[in-house]
Amino acid sequence: MAYEINHNEQYNSQEVTFDGKPAQEVIDALKNLGMRWHYLRRCWYGYATESAIKNAILATNAGKSAEDGATVTTPGYLGGGAYYGAKSNKHLYGAELSAAIREELKRSGIKGASVRVKTFTGGQEIGITATFTAADVVPFEQYAENYEIRPGGWIYYKDDEGKEQCIWHEQYYAMNGAEQKEIRRKAARYEWETYTQRGQQLNNYYLDDYKQFTTAFLEKLKRIRKIANAYNYDESNGMVDYFDTGFYLFMSTKLAA
Repeated sequence: MAYEINHNEQYNSQEVTFDGKPAQEVIDALKNLGMRWHYLRRCWYGYATESAIKNAILATNAGKSAEDGATVTTPGYLGGGAYYGAKSNKHLYGAELSAAIREELKRSGIKGASVRVKTFTGGQEIGITATFTAADVVPFEQYAENYEIRPGGWIYYKDDEGKEQCIWHEQYYAMNGAEQKEIRRKAARYEWETYTQRGQQLNNYYLDDYKQFTTAFLEKLKRIRKIANAYNYDESNGMVDYFDTGFYLFMSTKLAA
């Protein structure tokens, strides 16, 4: 469940809204801070600090899984929007962080996912590789049938000799119907093979775009992402070049041997 904390300028108070019914321990934590329920605004309000509210809600996650715990969002630094995962108050680093995520994946019954950590001056990154099999792949004909050329950018494909080619999208739209159909199928083949023959790094913000994989496998990837992000926080604000996050997450796939 997600909780959002916002400042009410008119009354100089804090308001907590949520996307479902709060757990009783969360309600008790808010009451202990002097927060009260506002029936009309559908929020909890009071004069506790943003930090105190955030920490009180995150403290209720003790003993819960990363998937079931509460996450908190706030306006963040200069209104940039901050995110605090359910387990982010643990402030783990390096091997302890990767071990915690690995154990959480195991506890959640997720198999075939390896976790590694890389630390560097001023930060760290978590890399998670999910192994897939042929059963996790959508058949090419099914994928090609639903494949669409997106406007903007380059279109990559392999020619009849197996050499990689690319054309600008305007060139594609200038072709006749038969030529477009041929290029669209070759582009679909190129993208399908890129992700299903050997695995590839993914953009973990847009997992639903990888339609080469079955719905079940995409849901597995999203569960992995949710569990990893439960240990993360992000107080960055790119508009003012301010960056502060627990770690950077990178996800990739690998074809099972």
